[in-house]
Amino acid sequence: MTAPAIAARASLALVMGAAACARPAPAVAPTPATVGNATTAPGPPPALVGSYRQRHTIQVVCGVDVPLCDEEVEDTMTLRDAGDGRLAAEIWLLQTNAHSCTFEGTLAPDPHAPPPRQRWRYVATDEDQEGCVVWIERIGDAVQVRSSRCTYFCGARASLNATFTEPPRDVRLAPPLPGG
Repeated sequence: MTAPAIAARASLALVMGAAACARPAPAVAPTPATVGNATTAPGPPPALVGSYRQRHTIQVVCGVDVPLCDEEVEDTMTLRDAGDGRLAAEIWLLQTNAHSCTFEGTLAPDPHAPPPRQRWRYVATDEDQEGCVVWIERIGDAVQVRSSRCTYFCGARASLNATFTEPPRDVRLAPPLPGG
């Protein structure tokens, strides 16, 4: 996503509320990761699949007299069962000064997660995303998103890291993701 597109989207999110913004697909669609033996790993529990929203406050530049203002925003994440124990994820995070991260990809069960942990990971295969790893893990009642070297999906000063504590909304009636 270009810098002007990110700025325009951030402005729209602040004016209309982050939840009202349509999330464009990444310029290069991430390819599914092949991690471990996904066909024998347990599938995502039904309680994990759903649409998550997490409200929080960020600071944005306001002007000369008041350099920073608080702005309430909402991060979103949708998780769907992609079959064979995999999760299809769509994530949109808004952070300080309206810098954002947008991620779409398929995560496979993480073979390095010690039982009974429920963790999935995406390992980038595209040259543009080299070294990027995204993890989604259930920790108690929360779902945590962590990443390493995933600047491809984020604007300046944003990272693909968040915790969603709200219970998921049902996505069974939503259309399936392309290719899923």
